[in-house]
Amino acid sequence: MLDSISPLRENSPLQREKINNARFEFVLSELELGLTFADIAIRGFHGPGSGGPETRKAQLAYQTAMWLTKETELTDLQVRTIQKPLRELRSKLRRLGESV
Repeated sequence: MLDSISPLRENSPLQREKINNARFEFVLSELELGLTFADIAIRGFHGPGSGGPETRKAQLAYQTAMWLTKETELTDLQVRTIQKPLRELRSKLRRLGESV
């Protein structure tokens, strides 16, 4: 994994805003994808470790969203927008026996 995404300080304010907005949209997509995989895993869940590849994919989507969120300058509105799906995905991963 990359240690850091290209330094935003080298870009103009407009470029930074566009990059941050694109990252925000990607985070939303990752959370949606993670929730979908978590729902599939929950339907077939029979105890910790039984979620299979769907659980792993949901966990990876969560980790990617968390990492990218830390690397992105989000607005207050963007932070509020991702809070609900982030909470939902965390809850579902915990239900699947994952540590988050």
